[in-house]
Order: sequence, then structure tokens, then C-alpha cells
Amino acid sequence: MTLISLLALYIAAIAVILMLYPTQGMIADQSPLVLALTRWGMGWAGTLINIVMITAILSTMLASTFGLARMLRSLAAEGHAPAWLKDRHDIPYRGILFSGAAMLLGLAMGYLLPQQVYLFLVSCGGYSLLFSYFIILASHYRWRRVTPCSPEATCQLPGYPYTSWVGLIGMIAIIVSMPFISGQGTGLVVGLGLTALLAGIYWVKERRGRVSAPSSQRPIPAPLTEAAEEITGIRDDRETADEVPDSTTVPKNKKE
Repeated sequence: MTLISLLALYIAAIAVILMLYPTQGMIADQSPLVLALTRWGMGWAGTLINIVMITAILSTMLASTFGLARMLRSLAAEGHAPAWLKDRHDIPYRGILFSGAAMLLGLAMGYLLPQQVYLFLVSCGGYSLLFSYFIILASHYRWRRVTPCSPEATCQLPGYPYTSWVGLIGMIAIIVSMPFISGQGTGLVVGLGLTALLAGIYWVKERRGRVSAPSSQRPIPAPLTEAAEEITGIRDDRETADEVPDSTTVPKNKKE
């Protein structure tokens, strides 16, 4: 419901702007809503919109910085990020400093190469978002194939597995079509290269860990069915059944 409301609000706003301002006069440096309000003599409203947008951007940057810092600390604690990013405090100071430095670097590059950096960040961010959703949907598809899902459970996806196939094929089609859009090819190439680099580093690290660790000390991965039983409630039913005493069993200390 939230997604439908946001889409309806976005489409309605675009439709109103198209009726108030010609598309030939729109430029990338200014907001179309601000241009439309200024054209119809409401420049003060355009200034107010800019203030609201800047405040929203700063709020989003603050939330993103803190979320990225916590993610870096979690990765460092699991050995998937440099150890110097570990922080024992409640607030991940090191991750905040690292993400803040990366944002300042991006801001500096934006001043040096404004058009190229913006298109690169948009295309690379779009690929990262599509790839993340592709992995999530592929993982769900794999999990549903290995683990049965009862009709009463909350792991149901309408139209499975056809909806999963449509979603996976659609995201692949969007990623493949990115080079045909002006300015999107560079971000796609960098995104694919970064994905291959991280996958290679993870594979080499896992292989070294398996070779160096003795067979008796290697961690045994938890089977996927255990997580499924927690979600579907099969384990709870089993444990409840095990806790029910057998009616045929007679306690030894029971008096006749």
C-alpha cells in the first residue's frame, strides 16, 4: 500500500508539472517544480521548496552515514572488512568517519567533474540497487525450492515461482539495457568489475580459511532447513509434540 501511494503521488506531481511548465525549458540544474512555481509568479514557494529539499537531503545523508557505519562495523566484526573499522562503542565512530570522508571525496569530485561524476554515481548506484534486489529474489527462489512452505506460513509469494522468474528476468533485462542509455555504460562496467573483485576476494579468503583450518576445527554450516523450521513453525510444533507426555507412561512414584 505504501509503494502504491508513493507511485500515485509521484505520477500526480509529474502530471501537474507537465501542465504548468513546457518540457523544452526544463534543465538539469534546477528542479522542475521550482521552475513551474517561479514561472507562475510564486518564486517564494520555489525558494521554500528548495529549503525543504535541502533539509530532506541532509537528513537522508545523516541516516545513510550512520547506517553505512553500522554495516561497516558489522562486516569488520565478521572479518569481511578491515579490522581497524571495528568499534566497541555504541556509536560507530570509525565507520562514520570513513563514510564521511568518502562523501567529502565524492563532493570534491563533483566540483571538479560535475556532469561526469553525477552520471557515474547515478548509473553505478542504479546497478548496485538492481543487483541487490536480484540477489534477494534469487536467494528467496533458492530457499523456496529447498524448503517447503505450508499454506498457513508467512513465507508465501503470490504466483511463485512465476513471479520470481518475471522479476529476475526483468532485472537482468534492465541491467543489460544500461549501456544503450547515454552515460550509463561506465557505471555498469565499474559495478560489474567491483562485483567480480569482491566475489574474488571472498572466494580466496574462504578457500584459505578452509585450507588452513584443521578438519576438526572447521565450522559446520547450519542447514537451511533449521532456519525454515523457525519461520514456518514446524520446529515449534515438533517441540510441542515432544513435550506432551505419553498417556501410557505411568510414573514410578505413583501410588496405586
